[in-house]
Amino acid sequence: MKFAPNRGVVETSLKTRVRIVGSGLAGASVAYHLARSAGAGAPPLEIEILERSPQPFSEASAQNAGMIRSLVLEPAERERARQTIQLLADLPRDDWPHSPFRQTGGIVALGHPSPAHEEAVAHLRELGAAIEVHDPQSIASVAPALRGARFEKAFFVRDDGLCDPWTLGQGLLRGAQRHGVRVRHGVHIRELLRDPIDGSIQGLETADDERIDCEVCILATAAWTDLLYPDASVRPLQRHLWQSRPTKLACDGHPWCWFDQDGLYLRPEAGGFLCSPCDERERRPDPSDASAGASTVPGDEASREQVLTRLAELVPTLSELGFERGWSGLRSFREDREALLGPSSDVPGLVFATALGGSGVSTCLSVGEEVAQSVLDQTLRIRDRR
Repeated sequence: MKFAPNRGVVETSLKTRVRIVGSGLAGASVAYHLARSAGAGAPPLEIEILERSPQPFSEASAQNAGMIRSLVLEPAERERARQTIQLLADLPRDDWPHSPFRQTGGIVALGHPSPAHEEAVAHLRELGAAIEVHDPQSIASVAPALRGARFEKAFFVRDDGLCDPWTLGQGLLRGAQRHGVRVRHGVHIRELLRDPIDGSIQGLETADDERIDCEVCILATAAWTDLLYPDASVRPLQRHLWQSRPTKLACDGHPWCWFDQDGLYLRPEAGGFLCSPCDERERRPDPSDASAGASTVPGDEASREQVLTRLAELVPTLSELGFERGWSGLRSFREDREALLGPSSDVPGLVFATALGGSGVSTCLSVGEEVAQSVLDQTLRIRDRR
């Protein structure tokens, strides 16, 4: 980040210029909700999404398993997931001819039920979630692949399910562009530019030395956040996924299953199961590589063995699964594992929609609404200063 030369007053538009860095699900959702809020007393905005990759949704948004999960330990994340589920149910047909969401339900299985999980279940029920409790004898009635699985208690959340990130993201961009948002790909932002007097955001500088002026910059940059604003302290962690060969147990409509305390999840995909050992290893992306899917790397043998070992221990019916391919992607966290959302407390005009960790799909629509509202509040203040 550097301070921009003072250009004096060069206002040419009454619109507040908003630049969103990153066209993953978080950035597209913020753009979508901002654009739909235009008019009706909202301040006029000029919104542009800037993406370093040649195509959208090619990094973290393309690497995840697409599970909508609301039974988590963080209360704010639960509420965002519930709100996202409601928003998914109400997506306009103009932007989504086919819904990206299938409400298959989701299972969180516990070897040692904890008070924290019980509190989370109680909170979700207060929020209107339909939750069933199962033991190893009854679980096969809702998840045939878990017959004989080893756990003490499982919660089946009927409202959870599977969401196709690509279809969801394309609808967000389609709706945003329909409301006037511009999208540019292949734009590598190198620096944030700040006013030398008050430190506020003045614009962005690209790797090609282009200056892009703006009053508001939204960082929806996930694993790349610290490259532009190191004080955000966002840490990228690698996680593996493995696609199994087809099996009759992966029937249509089977819920996803997460062994929360044992490090294993699986969901039906392409006639088989998509499985993860829930591994974590710090790995930062190559800042010089702007190709599509640059942060995706092939799965390694150690992670495949982890999946096989945990399947044998926890889900005997799937212990003989063979795997066709594996890969790893990046999830981004802060130290406290809470998402970084809303205006910066240090830099006027800088807004965050990042560090969503593993909840990007589960919470992206709610996050977009939340951050968009914070931007509207901020732009009203900017307009008042003019």
